[in-house]
Amino acid sequence: MNATIKKTLKAVFSKPTLSRLARVYNRLKTDPTEGEEGEIIRALTREDTSRYLVDVGAHDGRLYSNSYSLIKNGWQGLLIEPLPKPFGTLSRRYHGKKNVICINRAVSSQKGKSRFFIGSDGESGMTSTLNQDQNDWYEATRTNQAIDVEVETLTDLLIAHQAPREISLLLIDTEGMDYEVLQGLDFGEFRPRIILTEDYVPKIEAKNRLLHQKGYVLYRKLRTNSFWILG
Repeated sequence: MNATIKKTLKAVFSKPTLSRLARVYNRLKTDPTEGEEGEIIRALTREDTSRYLVDVGAHDGRLYSNSYSLIKNGWQGLLIEPLPKPFGTLSRRYHGKKNVICINRAVSSQKGKSRFFIGSDGESGMTSTLNQDQNDWYEATRTNQAIDVEVETLTDLLIAHQAPREISLLLIDTEGMDYEVLQGLDFGEFRPRIILTEDYVPKIEAKNRLLHQKGYVLYRKLRTNSFWILG
């Protein structure tokens, strides 16, 4: 074994590195959010907050999930995921749980059918999208492989599943389609108290303008995520 390989293995399996990995693993076991997001959500949700959330782009309900810990602590949830494999895991995870409804749908500003493009990380990955924009990001993360999916507006799904008007937390992570998801929400009918969106640069100004018009205030930006609270 040459010196370079020995040095690499020593670095990978050193006690400090293993210690850091152990800390990450232990955090993910109890709080699988993307990081500080979970802390911010806990800080923004009060004891008297209605314990109901909507997660658009819920994936498998565990990996980098901002809803998992809340549901584990008794929150009700409407979890929406269009990609078949992650949805299969999601639905099995919450099978028989009366506080959770899992929906295999894509969400946008208009209902109908659409092509849903598989991401470069595969059929169980997190980069699949309805977005058809042509840019460097999608050149790298979107493949030509696609499936046909049913698309609904968020308003129609909330009505169909009898969601309360006062939603405490709306989570949106749809790979460049968050603006369209918000366009499909009737804010006169449903008023989420906290909204967490993923920023997509080409549409960020339009999304921010929409939320400001609907009475929301930007609370905090964290990497590519934005927290909005009802003013």
